[in-house]
Amino acid sequence: MKEYPWLQFEQSLSQLETRLDQLATPLLGLDADQIGLRSAHLQQAFVDSAGVFRAVKLDAGRVPDAMVLRLRSACEKVIALREALSRMTASIDRALEVLIPQHATPVYGRYPVMPLACAGRYASYSA
Repeated sequence: MKEYPWLQFEQSLSQLETRLDQLATPLLGLDADQIGLRSAHLQQAFVDSAGVFRAVKLDAGRVPDAMVLRLRSACEKVIALREALSRMTASIDRALEVLIPQHATPVYGRYPVMPLACAGRYASYSA
């Protein structure tokens, strides 16, 4: 089997691996702007790699074992980054829930919003 058709995909896969590694750094530093930027670059690298892979696979046939291992490794990195992002999101959600509760308990009275007519003796004063 000829190896050279896979050279183009190998270059695309290298770019994808680089983008994955570049996204890990801002995730650790919680840099939202860089996370967004690096995520966009990673998404484009995925699109490019998928297109190249389809074209080369049609021409060359069987995927070399070394490429299969690298693809698995890249998938594992994606899963790890997705889990890290999910943990960060859950942590932020918990912090926001503490700061801004969904269902505030009333401070005065039994009802969250009490009509003025039910406010007690002061409600009977009218002009």
